[in-house]
Amino acid sequence: MFKVNSRHGSGFVMSFNNGYSVSIQWSPGCHCTNLEADANSIFLSSNTAEVAVIFNGVIIGDVMKYRTPEQIATTIYNVSMNERNRTEVFE
Repeated sequence: MFKVNSRHGSGFVMSFNNGYSVSIQWSPGCHCTNLEADANSIFLSSNTAEVAVIFNGVIIGDVMKYRTPEQIATTIYNVSMNERNRTEVFE
């Protein structure tokens, strides 16, 4: 499932069958290229994004800041392949 960030349309959440989700955000105020962008800006592009791994509505570990597309792709893969009883390694 994909879910768009309704705040500014600059982010989304991917949810997987294993119960985990990955939140990828690049809105103003997020820890990314747009950290200090105008809060009224919409549909911004960004070279980096803020990423959070979520399980049962709770963020697992620290929010990952200033992540590149390559780093995010690795995180998405690792989260999608993670089993609930396995040690969580997402980076």
